[in-house]
Amino acid sequence: MSRDFTPQIIYFVNKQYNNLYLNNIIFTDNTTGKSHKMFTDEEMRIRYKYPTFATLYTDNFIKLYHDLPSYKIRHVFEYMDEILKDITYADENGWSLNSYPETIIKWYKGELDPNFYYHEHNDDLLHEWIMKYIAN
Repeated sequence: MSRDFTPQIIYFVNKQYNNLYLNNIIFTDNTTGKSHKMFTDEEMRIRYKYPTFATLYTDNFIKLYHDLPSYKIRHVFEYMDEILKDITYADENGWSLNSYPETIIKWYKGELDPNFYYHEHNDDLLHEWIMKYIAN
């Protein structure tokens, strides 16, 4: 058992707490008292444009944004946001998820690595899959 939330759990927590995961996080340095945002205004604009993908993929969403060639961003992000909207709707209604891409379902459930679950590792495996199969 992991203490990390799977994307599936993040979806339901986020829904219960009114888009908690889509908000910008503000950090305060205890030594200087200065605050800074986790995401720039531009990064927040991108997160709001693709809210489901941004919420479930958390901070790795921006990493992927920077790793993709600029001409691929819209295609990849629209695809992932739309399919995750469909998946979360189906999941919330207790419908089968078998008609969706297996890799995305395994990531959503935290099962991409069959040996253990760790949030960052799960996201890294999805990142590799996106770069190999969707971004090409």
